[in-house]
Amino acid sequence: MRPELIWLALRDQGSSYSLLSRELGCKSPNAVRRVVWRLANSRRVEKAISEKTGIPLSQLFPEKYSENAA
Repeated sequence: MRPELIWLALRDQGSSYSLLSRELGCKSPNAVRRVVWRLANSRRVEKAISEKTGIPLSQLFPEKYSENAA
């Protein structure tokens, strides 16, 4: 899923990259943004995004979580 659509999905749930970073106790307020833009990897952040938005990991990050991903 494109990063812009993930941002919109978080916003629709009343959240944001920095708010979710704080909720997760991340040291950097940009931690979630970096994962969404594929600049960093964090299963914990990816799972939190999925739980917050209600969108499956395979739809958010198909290159990592689809059945055909290498």
